[in-house]
Amino acid sequence: MSKSISIVYKNIYVYRLIMNILYGMKYKKRFDNIINLIESTEQDIIELCFGDIYIAKYAKENNKNWIGYDINQSFIDYANSCGYNAINKNI
Repeated sequence: MSKSISIVYKNIYVYRLIMNILYGMKYKKRFDNIINLIESTEQDIIELCFGDIYIAKYAKENNKNWIGYDINQSFIDYANSCGYNAINKNI
């Protein structure tokens, strides 16, 4: 049985646009709040259902190890093509 995937999840740019609309243009603020919580820690970052690679970008810029798990192969492919360690896993 093949699974169909919504257009929102097929393209990272469409996903970002829709998330910005849903969050009232405060989508990045949501991630900034998370980053503020992890900023002072020396621990590695494991992100489940990462969708966007906003936190991964922060980790790379700040020499923190990041690994992301998501079920969406489009997001996995995008993250890996950008040099991030993303794994397709149904968690």
